[in-house]
Amino acid sequence: MEQLFAEARQNFTCFVEQRRDLIQLVNCSDNDVPVVLKLIRDVEQASPSDVFLMFADAFHHPGAFVDVVMERLREEHALAADWLKEQEKDPIPGPPESVFDSGRDPAERLLEGIEYSRSLMPCCGGHRLVWVLFPTQIVDMRGWYQLIQAFSPREGVKPWMRHLRLIFRDHPKAKRHRNGLVEAPRVVLHPVDFSAEALDQASQEQMEDENQPIEKRMEALLLLAQRDYAYNRSKAALHKYNTLLGHYQSTENHGMQALVLNGMGDVHHRINDLARAQHYYECAVPEVTQSSEHVVFYTIVKNLGDVTYKRKNYPMAEECYGHAETLATHLLDAEGKAQMLEKKGLAQEKQKKHEAAVQSWENAVTLCRGCEMDGLLKVNLKHLERGYKQARQKDKAAAIGDELKQLKQRPAEEG
Repeated sequence: MEQLFAEARQNFTCFVEQRRDLIQLVNCSDNDVPVVLKLIRDVEQASPSDVFLMFADAFHHPGAFVDVVMERLREEHALAADWLKEQEKDPIPGPPESVFDSGRDPAERLLEGIEYSRSLMPCCGGHRLVWVLFPTQIVDMRGWYQLIQAFSPREGVKPWMRHLRLIFRDHPKAKRHRNGLVEAPRVVLHPVDFSAEALDQASQEQMEDENQPIEKRMEALLLLAQRDYAYNRSKAALHKYNTLLGHYQSTENHGMQALVLNGMGDVHHRINDLARAQHYYECAVPEVTQSSEHVVFYTIVKNLGDVTYKRKNYPMAEECYGHAETLATHLLDAEGKAQMLEKKGLAQEKQKKHEAAVQSWENAVTLCRGCEMDGLLKVNLKHLERGYKQARQKDKAAAIGDELKQLKQRPAEEG
């Protein structure tokens, strides 16, 4: 999988660095857009002398899209102006008002914006200007291709094209709208596929490649094991996890041993083999305590709490949820902390430790109110209402009931 990303990243790098082509059409699905944008950001960070302007808003209509692009350009100018002021350098003028005229042709406004953006580039050196127009969603296919067709260099290289690279999104279902754009001079097509099937294939190839370092092959095997688990292929997942466990035991990598043991516990947990699940989670605890993997530690302890609760070992579940709550606090995970407080209260309730359970839910409710977590707030309020009723605190139970009614009405009022 890493190789798949590296190849795509290298393709973007080569396009920016080459001097012949103006436009790169990147063919990808909506699901792949965030990955593509991240890879282009990697290229930008590796090319500090170049100026990248990236626009990824959904495309509904050419005029509306260009409106958004120009507002973003205004923001870029403001950032550049602040930097120049801090450096005590001469200011640069803002975008011309004509680019904000919605009555003009969108392509003309966009071209004028591109020409203006050259003023944001450093004055000397071989800097390149890279415009990335990559909508997360293309609603009006015809309008999108009409807009980007206007930048095809069919009539030769123009002055505004110098040191410029244009990266446009190409949609897999828009072949009939391209109108020969792919065949135009100085236009290159770059298809990318980061679908689950493509990632699985890339991971399989990396795992089987004996020329790869062993750690890279094990990383790929771990991804394949996690995919097997996600698709309920329990036997295949356990086979891969056992191979991984043997490797990480041989290298004394305690953090990865803990991660693998937790994965083995998850497989057994899913098929309701709770005794085996608990065994693997417990085996993971001493390994993770010898590492600095706090997120993995939290996950393991939480999972151990869940499985012991299902096995009706409520004292151990309470202890696990208490440790998980502490870890969530350390990780600044307010949602995780609220969830662990709720579960700790349930384990306490099962032991008829009603005062302790009420205290746990009160703490959870206070946290949820402060962090505006309405979903978890409702859940914990219901527990707290039940706890107050068990303690015969009718006034407090009634107040909680009123708060629940207000929360139930809130979405309708906001809508």
